[in-house]
Amino acid sequence: MPKVTRETPLTSKTKDGHILTEQETLFCEMYVINLGNGTEAALEAYDIDTSKVGYKNTAKSIACENLRKPYILVKIREILDLSELNDETVDTELNFLVKQSSDLHAKKGGIDIYNKIKGRYADTTIKHKFEGISDEELEERLAKEIAEIIGNDGGVREKKEGESS
Repeated sequence: MPKVTRETPLTSKTKDGHILTEQETLFCEMYVINLGNGTEAALEAYDIDTSKVGYKNTAKSIACENLRKPYILVKIREILDLSELNDETVDTELNFLVKQSSDLHAKKGGIDIYNKIKGRYADTTIKHKFEGISDEELEERLAKEIAEIIGNDGGVREKKEGESS
């Protein structure tokens, strides 16, 4: 029989109406406070006896199970959105890092993050593969790479006898 959870003063609801138990709610809050450390959040929320052998494995197991539940992830996101750590705040901080000039290391890091988010970095394995070669050789090697990907026949070939589609 599935567990029935009713809303009480000790439970909470997600915006989509899912009711969390007191322990699940506390887990979500502790997960945010512990900066994403599920094991620590489970230790605190589920009052796991740390004097018993294997207590960390128990906490890891609970954390793993909780973080697979969509409604737990929704609640964590809701808590993050209510806290000062949300998309708007992070975007503002990133904007500050990129525009400032006093800490160039931080500025470079901010620019790197921005470029990654925008997908402006090329795949480095491909980039290194073709570094330092002439345009003619590059065209030839690219043609070979493309042919390997789509097949020498341009991706179209006749079916062999007995082959299914």
